[in-house]
Amino acid sequence: PYKANIAIDGYGSTASGIHIDQTIYRDNSFAYRGPPVIPAGATREIVIIQRKDGLNVSSERTSIIDWKGHPRRYSFDTAWVIPGNRLALTSWFQGFRFEKLELEPLAPTSIPSAPSLGADGKILPIINVDRDTRYGEWKVEGAALTCNTRASSRLNIPAKVPKSYILSGTVERIGGVRQLNIGLLVDG
Repeated sequence: PYKANIAIDGYGSTASGIHIDQTIYRDNSFAYRGPPVIPAGATREIVIIQRKDGLNVSSERTSIIDWKGHPRRYSFDTAWVIPGNRLALTSWFQGFRFEKLELEPLAPTSIPSAPSLGADGKILPIINVDRDTRYGEWKVEGAALTCNTRASSRLNIPAKVPKSYILSGTVERIGGVRQLNIGLLVDG
């Protein structure tokens, strides 16, 4: 399987994108540039639709990244490499609180225009921060998952990932101006 790295609000919260062909996402023509996707103190729903031939990331129903191509073009900065066949959450001197993380397998048809989330596929209940934290500090506070702003943080998600899926979550920036990275398994 191939692996993809999405960065949300990198470079001082001015760019979001995906690493392609060993190129930093901020330099790609398909990268989003503009105000933060997740402003400080705000909560946003992020929806990622991943298929073998492309990737779409949206926030509040606005497309941030819409890339089509062969998954062998995906590349990773060495700091964000995901071991094994897993998803991962990482942050770079940034604090985030995750109120919801769900994984929904996609049928092998075209990308749906409005994904619907069912009761199944919830990721947060299966996360154990003692087991799944790779570095940094992660906590479960009530029904939310948080990472701190003082250092880079990484958490591997222990979920079996289908070949095509929608990954969606509600994310609030709780501090910092750097990026959120989401590691994806492609064509699992």
